[in-house]
Amino acid sequence: MAPNIIIMGILLPIILIPSIVGIVYIFYLANRLNRLKMVRTKILTIGFILYMISSTFKPIMLNILGKTSIFFYTILNTAI
Repeated sequence: MAPNIIIMGILLPIILIPSIVGIVYIFYLANRLNRLKMVRTKILTIGFILYMISSTFKPIMLNILGKTSIFFYTILNTAI
């Protein structure tokens, strides 16, 4: 039995959020401790935060609006 879109909409944020929060925290610490001088850690931190918001926003909108939300999600990802 394959999972449907509602179950995937619930599972995706549960799996995704802790891993992205960990990545954001590592880059935040690297920025605060002035590590990785060749990498712009502040830009990476902001980028991963926006990615986390975008990735958690999609399943929520899919559950609320249905398949029409894919159009709005594509516009949101293009804007970010």
